Amino acid sequence: MNIKAIEEVKKPIIHISVSIILSSICYGLYENYSWLAVSTASLFFIYLWRETNIKFSILIVLFFILGVFININYYDANLSENIVAKVRLVEEKSYYKIGEINGRRVYLEGEGLDLSLGDEVYIKGDFKEEIDKERGIIGTVTINEGIKLKDTLISKLYRIRTEIYRKLEENLGKRKGALVASLAFGYSDYLDVEDKDEMKTLGVIHAISVSGLHVALIFSVLRKFFGKGTTLGILCIYVLFTGAPFSSIRSLIMIFALNLAPEVKKKYSPLGALALSAALITVIKPYAPFQVGFMLSFLATLGIVLFSSKVNKKLYRLPKFIRKTIAVSISAQVFTIPIIMACFKEYSLNFILGNLIIVPILNILIILGNFMLLALPISFVFDFLSYVILKVIKILDICTEFLYDIDIGSHIVNQGMVIIYCSIIISIYFVIKGKRKLGILPFAAIFVVMIYIYSPLARIDYLKGGALLISYRGDRKIISNTSTIDMAGLKKITLAKEGFREVNEIRIDSGATIEAKEKNYVLKIEEKEYLLTMNKKEKLQENYDIINFVDGDNKGFFILGDRLLLF
Repeated sequence: MNIKAIEEVKKPIIHISVSIILSSICYGLYENYSWLAVSTASLFFIYLWRETNIKFSILIVLFFILGVFININYYDANLSENIVAKVRLVEEKSYYKIGEINGRRVYLEGEGLDLSLGDEVYIKGDFKEEIDKERGIIGTVTINEGIKLKDTLISKLYRIRTEIYRKLEENLGKRKGALVASLAFGYSDYLDVEDKDEMKTLGVIHAISVSGLHVALIFSVLRKFFGKGTTLGILCIYVLFTGAPFSSIRSLIMIFALNLAPEVKKKYSPLGALALSAALITVIKPYAPFQVGFMLSFLATLGIVLFSSKVNKKLYRLPKFIRKTIAVSISAQVFTIPIIMACFKEYSLNFILGNLIIVPILNILIILGNFMLLALPISFVFDFLSYVILKVIKILDICTEFLYDIDIGSHIVNQGMVIIYCSIIISIYFVIKGKRKLGILPFAAIFVVMIYIYSPLARIDYLKGGALLISYRGDRKIISNTSTIDMAGLKKITLAKEGFREVNEIRIDSGATIEAKEKNYVLKIEEKEYLLTMNKKEKLQENYDIINFVDGDNKGFFILGDRLLLF
């Protein structure tokens, strides 16, 4: 490979990082959406070939292939059904536990084994392969017996974190103690649901869980008291202490790059450091690009790196603090808006006010909360800091209530808005590059979305939570046999005109009929009948052709005469 051909390309690490991330995305999509995976990879390589040179393009193809092999190696674990292995508990919720075996994630089942986050246990059990590429899960392990191993550094840090929360709860109360624990060191297990919803509505949800903001803030404070090496060492421990979310790992790698660049006589590039961190995380955890936290962290940072200084200059008439905050807030939203819309089905316009008023107060709580960690052995200092924090939280509550009174509101959005927004961003990019003809792209996207919503062919989509969306020639209706489903919210998201609970029969104008069968549905087309499975607990009937929605085998289908086109 000609080194000169590589040197001709500016910031090659960006192309390498994109190819590695894209390899994971395409590998994850290929099984169900092979056409999308192939077309996405093809378009990337065509663009690369046109914008760089053939030799560099070949190098990037090799990195893409390497990324595919990394994914194959991750999911092809070769674990026997009767498994004997060492497992570490990495995630725990009320309804599931996730462990890691040789760096691979598995669901853990089985009673009688008392484990805390970070604990390692030597287990004997049964392994069932159930690959979920979006979560990085390779299967489920049912533990029959296990021996808990000695505490590791991580398990000790997590145990200290729990003890600190208990102490915070004693001094501050449950709700305020949980808020400080979440802000200061990412311990959000007991965070009040109302606090979460408020921060989400105000567009500052990122600030109440450990993110790059926290790591950068802690680094800047530590750097005033310690040397570079000591600060970086403490920062590594802090990231482990917080549970090492993708956002904090990303920030840690970028801070290392910033501090090591002068040592190797290189100029620090935020874009290059961002690309390097994304590539390293994806190589170690190939499922990372499918995680919402990964996407939001990297896309927000990308927006800040690309646009923050430009927006800042446009707002030169405003005071520095306000100008900088608005610039960062707007820039961070540019690439994260479609992810927020797609994942949360709503979008808040309060982010500027939230970042101007709420985030500075939260930053104070982050610093005070971390000082409380150091003051834990000194009771009177810990108690004094608790008093100060109580006053700061009181100010936070007043400001939150004030912003709610002038709330612009959260808006529920249809997924079609995601397509239109992305088309606008892509169109702007190509117009700036001189390809003005692609300025028509948003209009094409609007046309496609309108056709999709109108649906000239009868279409049925499965909606998470246990509902079906029936679309045909502008008539959109939702049916569900689940009493707990948010019908009003689903109608807004899907633009459905009607919603029916526990309906016995729905006729589609195309001639098909859907009938309820306990918790499932039966689709009748002429003389054919299909069972649409919506509930795992219901026994499947063998005299039907089965369309499995509940296990994710199918997302929906079109009705073409007496035939179905599944997708």
